[in-house]
Amino acid sequence: MNVIYFGPTHFFLRLDAETLLHLLQYTRKSRITVSRTLLIWDIMTDGKTAAFLQAREFLALGELLNFVPEEDLYHVNFGSQTVLNFFANHDIHLSKRKYGILASAYRRYYGSTWYFNKSRLNNLGYLLCGFPSSDLAKIQPKVLAAINIEALMKLSKCTRKQTRVSHHNITHSHY
Repeated sequence: MNVIYFGPTHFFLRLDAETLLHLLQYTRKSRITVSRTLLIWDIMTDGKTAAFLQAREFLALGELLNFVPEEDLYHVNFGSQTVLNFFANHDIHLSKRKYGILASAYRRYYGSTWYFNKSRLNNLGYLLCGFPSSDLAKIQPKVLAAINIEALMKLSKCTRKQTRVSHHNITHSHY
């Protein structure tokens, strides 16, 4: 474990992606420096985009994703149900900006009409807070009212403005 924290870089680079995944699962991530996080990211992606990563890699990184380059996170593969479920169901303490980038990646994958489908909204979970208030305002009250309670509880991570827009849509619906 000391290799991750204090060891020279050339020893660190001898580790393969599977070893790093195993080490990260049992390591306090707060002790890992930004430079080591970027090295871990480069080793895991192996020069490719984040589109090739699965949920287990994102789970291992956890809040270290805050230090991953934004342009890499924009290519997360939300077509993989495990990746979508991971980001929707795990509160990994990402910054608001990172959630916004993940929401942009979701929108890139599913298009700009994602807010018409209640089952998609139910599956978004914590990702729902990554969308700007203007997008949340487009959700029709009937669709928003059909969201299950578990998804609505995850709105507590949203900003006040996002919560206010969602609340306004639910309470001022005209069926």
